[in-house]
Amino acid sequence: MPYDRDTRHYRADPAYFWVDALAFEEALATSPVLQPGGHRPEGGFAARDREDLAEALALYGGPLFGGVPAPEWAAAPRLRLHGRFLDAASLLCRASDAAGDLEMVVAWAERLVACDPLEQIHYRRLMRYQDALGHPASVQSAYDRLLAALGEDGCADPQAEVEEKTRQLHTRLLNEARGEDAEEQGRETQGDTQRAAPLP
Repeated sequence: MPYDRDTRHYRADPAYFWVDALAFEEALATSPVLQPGGHRPEGGFAARDREDLAEALALYGGPLFGGVPAPEWAAAPRLRLHGRFLDAASLLCRASDAAGDLEMVVAWAERLVACDPLEQIHYRRLMRYQDALGHPASVQSAYDRLLAALGEDGCADPQAEVEEKTRQLHTRLLNEARGEDAEEQGRETQGDTQRAAPLP
């Protein structure tokens, strides 16, 4: 392992070691969509560009030194790497939305929620697209997870937008259930009428 005489530290040379944090930063640095003047989500990403960005993001293994005591010097790079992941993953969500790939939006919104569990904008995105895919139970689950995260951290109540999305979901499900009940009742009434009709 090379020794840096200026800093008096050993240096992990990428020629000898594979480090996920270094690989992640290198992948983002070479991603065409993240370069100055690169395509923005509103203009649409090519499928290959979205796949490349997803592959780069998959290299992020979580906070630097996550799960173990971190040296003091790791605080700044940990925040930098975490911020770059959140920004790029949000970009991929928007690009996938523009391309109509809602499954991809949900997949990366889930990852954002896992990596940044107190940021409510991630839950709003997750709930919106789970709803669009017709997964009401998943919408409720996301809301419950938000409440749990806020409760554990002692934070304030959910933002109004999140509360409104949940209220709309509950209202719609109730209306759908009532409609199904009315339809079933109509079929039963029609069947009773047909059975009661006199024979010719």
